[in-house]
Amino acid sequence: MQISISTRVINLLLALSEKLGEVNGMHFNHSAVKQEKMSAVASNKACMELIGIDLSFDQVYKLRHHYLIKASKKDVQAARILIDNYDHLSDGSYLSIRDFKKTLKNLASYKLNENGQPEAPSDEKLRSLFQVIKNPGLHLLIKILEFHYEVLRIFLNKNTAIEVALLWQKRMLIHYNALFSFLDYESTLLKYKADYFKLIRRVREGENNEKFFLFLLKVLNESVEDHLRKKRGSHSTESRISLFKQSAEGDSFSRQDYLRKFKFISAITASRDLRFAVESGQFIKKGDKRLARYWIAEKKS
Repeated sequence: MQISISTRVINLLLALSEKLGEVNGMHFNHSAVKQEKMSAVASNKACMELIGIDLSFDQVYKLRHHYLIKASKKDVQAARILIDNYDHLSDGSYLSIRDFKKTLKNLASYKLNENGQPEAPSDEKLRSLFQVIKNPGLHLLIKILEFHYEVLRIFLNKNTAIEVALLWQKRMLIHYNALFSFLDYESTLLKYKADYFKLIRRVREGENNEKFFLFLLKVLNESVEDHLRKKRGSHSTESRISLFKQSAEGDSFSRQDYLRKFKFISAITASRDLRFAVESGQFIKKGDKRLARYWIAEKKS
């Protein structure tokens, strides 16, 4: 299968990679346990809303913690199945058709035919679908976008298509970058629900993949940027200095080196950080102003 990638798609892919690089370089992926749990609830809630399961955030939270809730039996059962699927995303391989089929059997939104059996795509269609993600010549992010697009085309039931696409896409994204194990990009997707549903219609009518790729990349970029914005605001002088000490390389460094590490702060903030580190005995300084060089002070035994 030949996939055509436009310059606009490539630019958004590069922007996403740059943001993820900043996340990894800043160790922002070490989220607090409580934040991770809330993010999981939000992801589940958004996915449920996209496939027509009508539960509140509080109800989803309670279900995740095995409490009883007042809601329709159908919604509760479907929600529990979806939560279980999300909680086992790290099990198995995103490359395995067998694991894919196993996930299909447990879907909350799976449509049954007149014989009461799941209405699954043929083995031939599934093999064709998995050719995309087994293609060694494609970057994993491209595979993720194309896989989502193809799933929406081959599954007859729209809710099933959305649930399958989101679950398997998340599994692939987690393999690509651990940040996605707790990044709630589904809520960003929900924000653009009308646009998403309109694009699904066009995909099913045979429209090419570029608009869909651009849309998904916009959602992923916005989600990662929101994560970065929150984390940037939570960083203090002390936490930045601590992170820099953990990752510092070489004998000495300049203010410019410090700024390269923390791209989101100003030169004035960098100078203030460095002055604090010197005054508190964590850094040693030689020289003045822009020519100043710094060393990490050795710990006193």
